[in-house]
Amino acid sequence: MAKIQSLLPESRPREKACAHGVESLDIAELLALIIGSGVEGHSALEIAHRLLGDFHGLVHLSEAPYLSIAQSPGLSKVKALQISAVFELSKRLEKAAFIESANSLSASEVYARYHQGEHAEEGLVLLILNHKGEIIKERQLEPGSSSAFEIPKKKLVVELLVNYASSYILAHNHPSGNPLPSEEDIKKTLQLATETKSLGITLRDHIVMGSQGYYSFKESHLL
Repeated sequence: MAKIQSLLPESRPREKACAHGVESLDIAELLALIIGSGVEGHSALEIAHRLLGDFHGLVHLSEAPYLSIAQSPGLSKVKALQISAVFELSKRLEKAAFIESANSLSASEVYARYHQGEHAEEGLVLLILNHKGEIIKERQLEPGSSSAFEIPKKKLVVELLVNYASSYILAHNHPSGNPLPSEEDIKKTLQLATETKSLGITLRDHIVMGSQGYYSFKESHLL
């Protein structure tokens, strides 16, 4: 890997970005731009390439604790925090974009975002929607027992009322991997839909998620 000083000016990450936009940079060059400057014997670009190699790519790097990143040669804790902050901003941007696009949200999109894997607890996600069908709040509610799915009705209703919900979507994980709802799941869901409907708040869908796929109450015409 050539040192930045030995590169032609138009090939250096900062100059290249100024001339052609940040979209012209590859991943290592973008990372080098965030790192800013190197240390004696190691350019920012070299440090960036080493980081990507040590963490086996951008995805694993984005999930690494900043203290792990800071252990890489040529990086201080401050630089590692800056890198972690960029990844966190990206995650929050993705979440914000997801919330803003929720008017046409499908069960498959909910599954893709919230399925937690086959070893996850049977937790509950509450998506609160306004009268335009836009998600205005996202809440992770306490999971039920390991043997049965429980809907924390009081907490759920409070969340709906204080956020002036017009409708809402529920999603929960089946640790068994089988997304088919039990008779008890169906009974509790329909009871909840009736109770919140009396408050003028509609349950749009309840998506049960498992490693084998998902089950949508709406798509199955139960709601």
